[in-house]
Amino acid sequence: MKGLRVCIQVDASVARALRKHDESNTEADEVRTRAEHLDLLVWPMHPDSEDASLIEFLMADVPDRETGERVVTELMKCRGVKGAYLKPADELP
Repeated sequence: MKGLRVCIQVDASVARALRKHDESNTEADEVRTRAEHLDLLVWPMHPDSEDASLIEFLMADVPDRETGERVVTELMKCRGVKGAYLKPADELP
């Protein structure tokens, strides 16, 4: 299976801090640091939105299921992460 994506939901304050590259938010810094350790590029699912219910959602592509499961497990350890799951690509096998 290829083209897997990890979907991540963070607290709104964490999302705002990540968008502004604010290093004073310790929960956002924890998410950023863990993502860097996982060699993960994380970006907003709704980059142009300011709606608090939409800015909480982030995503990252992973090469395979094993990596995706490890990423989900590691991100769920962060205090600012509300949830994370592995979403398969929208294509037939």
